[in-house]
Amino acid sequence: MWTRSLPLTELVFTGLVLAGLTACASPDEAPPPVAPAVQDHHHPATLAWQSPAAVQAALAQPALVPPDGVPFRRVGLRLDGPLPVLRAQVQVDGEWQPVPVELTWSEGALHVARVVLDAPATALRLEGADGVTAAAVEFHAERGEPERPLARTLPKARGRLEVQRQALAPDELVVLREEWGARDPGRLCNDVVAPYRMTVHHTASPDSDGADPAARLRQIQAFHIDTRGWCDIGYHFVISQSGLIFEARRGEDRPAAHVENQNTGNIGFSFIGNYEEQRVPDVQLEAAARIMGWALRTHTGVQATREFIKGHREWPGQNTACPGDNLFARLDEIIAKAVGDTPPPPPDGQVRFEARWLTSPPDRDGAGLPDALEGEAMEAVVILRNGTAGPIRNVRLGYSVGAGLIATDYTIESDAPSFDGASFGVNDADAAPENPPKDGLVGDGELVLYAFAAGETKRVRIALKPDAYGEPHRRALRLWATNIDGIYRHPDFGARPELNTQDGLMRQALDLDVVHPAAWTWDGPATREGWDPCGDVPTPVWFREGDGLIGLAGEVGPCVISAPWAAVDAGRFDALALSLRADGATRDVRVAWAPAGASFRDEHGLVFRVPGDGQWRVWRLPVGGRPGWQGTLGRLMITGAVGFPEGAAGAGDTQIDAVWAQATGERASATEALPYTGEAPEIIEDAGGPPVNPGRDQGPTPRLDGGVPSADRGPVDLDPSDPATGGGGCDATPHGGAPAWLALLALLAIRRRRRR
Repeated sequence: MWTRSLPLTELVFTGLVLAGLTACASPDEAPPPVAPAVQDHHHPATLAWQSPAAVQAALAQPALVPPDGVPFRRVGLRLDGPLPVLRAQVQVDGEWQPVPVELTWSEGALHVARVVLDAPATALRLEGADGVTAAAVEFHAERGEPERPLARTLPKARGRLEVQRQALAPDELVVLREEWGARDPGRLCNDVVAPYRMTVHHTASPDSDGADPAARLRQIQAFHIDTRGWCDIGYHFVISQSGLIFEARRGEDRPAAHVENQNTGNIGFSFIGNYEEQRVPDVQLEAAARIMGWALRTHTGVQATREFIKGHREWPGQNTACPGDNLFARLDEIIAKAVGDTPPPPPDGQVRFEARWLTSPPDRDGAGLPDALEGEAMEAVVILRNGTAGPIRNVRLGYSVGAGLIATDYTIESDAPSFDGASFGVNDADAAPENPPKDGLVGDGELVLYAFAAGETKRVRIALKPDAYGEPHRRALRLWATNIDGIYRHPDFGARPELNTQDGLMRQALDLDVVHPAAWTWDGPATREGWDPCGDVPTPVWFREGDGLIGLAGEVGPCVISAPWAAVDAGRFDALALSLRADGATRDVRVAWAPAGASFRDEHGLVFRVPGDGQWRVWRLPVGGRPGWQGTLGRLMITGAVGFPEGAAGAGDTQIDAVWAQATGERASATEALPYTGEAPEIIEDAGGPPVNPGRDQGPTPRLDGGVPSADRGPVDLDPSDPATGGGGCDATPHGGAPAWLALLALLAIRRRRRR
């Protein structure tokens, strides 16, 4: 019998819950090892339909059977169109039985789903695909590994992992994985093997980019990971019909999964499209020749002949029409264009480019991104060296001073006539009439550096300061060579160079994290902002990168202590604001204060009560006039879930989003980034240690071992090594709004000031 039809929301929710139960790992955890079979994949039996009429006609058949007639234990589905409410039956030993359809990935009009069976089946029925415009069904004889993490549970791809032996395609040629939103399997797949051959493919199904080629790439990657069980997307490079080249599986010197039993040393290029039926767009063919030409020049072990560069169908043991007759007929043309696509010969040597902080701002939170307080002076330097045998002319430097940074001065210097890279003096370009005033580096612009003699180095020193702690907190100074006659031309920082005979790009962004001595938001790449756990706490304190949260995830007294550079003027600021929420049960939170270098005293603090309803609120604590609130305070301590005897139920998480000082009389905040606002809390105890309230309702046992991730925050990363976290399980963190409209506006403002 058919199972009942699930509503759309139930189907999506069920898929998310299943994903949470089967792959509830910290986003920073590496996925489990992939079996060696990922290197040489089995090409499954596939049915595909590329139009709404074809989809509906196919699904109206009494049954779908694998083209090769082999019984199956796993079915992969790739679907375009409105999200369907699919129901499925399979035939096992002549009997039809209902089976669940698991939605594993969905984005807009693109979806991936699967059916995993306990016993082999011979036929499939699908119902509920109304409105689907294109579909593919893959039958697999093996059940596979349904417990492996789904693509959507893996973290997004981060910056490239580069080592000396790698030769990754340059970002002016390809769309990088992190740019198209790839998922990161947590490591590079397979061992390094020097490439000695190449293969050209077409996707066949899907047969088009769709409205968004990057989304199509994300769908293909999810299908390869979730349905086929591969480590990552199966190709090294994917070329869209619009001529974009996508970096697919990272590291073309590592075998991917694109030709059965022929993947070792084989670079895979896939054209999006069905070239058994369609004509190959010229722009797509030209793009493929460019990336193949780069690969031939980079991996010299591949010979540019048809013996070493083949269509998928040509390799031994393949049973496929890939890459389609229309593309197959043009392989010789692609190779010829790739061989002819060589850049002009570079001059002797190279022009070297470097940009860095000359006087590096201190790293106040240990996260690697330089920090600076507002108004603090710092200096950046750009170094250009002419390593060629002759002069280079009309050298220009582009700059972009990001919002929140003020450039107060600059100097252009040269090491002539010594050319030793160390003896610098002011160069005549420093006074060039085309250049802006010394304090005029505002927004985007260009500096004229004139000509360089052979071996000459010039440097530009730029004095800057951040003007305020505000939105965004992460500032960027972008610097790049815009022109060197006949050698390099790159008018826009983010665009592809119009001319480049060099090995790489001559551009760099210098990032800076702007901090405040009386306000903390933890919302960028350097998340702690100098805050740390208080010491040997009995339950974990977690900091989640990017979301800007501190979590006090325990039953008794986990706490955090402020940055060593904190400085709160108690004479002006008489209130502290805390944006936080509590999950699981009402609990009491303690805030304590002390001068810099001094110890905390029991009477210098207060305790307030927070409802355990999971709603975010801004609490304004009246600290002015309380014991110890005087002078300049350099230490703050926040303790969550105080007042619970060890082993008592009801603690759960206290999650903190921001802390900042306020002046009640002025109705002012320490920073414009965080508004003056907040509710007055219920004060439980003004002084002394954590209160104990034996008669209070402790609420349910905290859930630290499962649940559905918050819609706006994602799963909480608890310390997997701590037994109190249940081995790092996911935390259920529903999100609500503050009851007061003023607090809600404040929270919206806090959310908007997230770092890019």
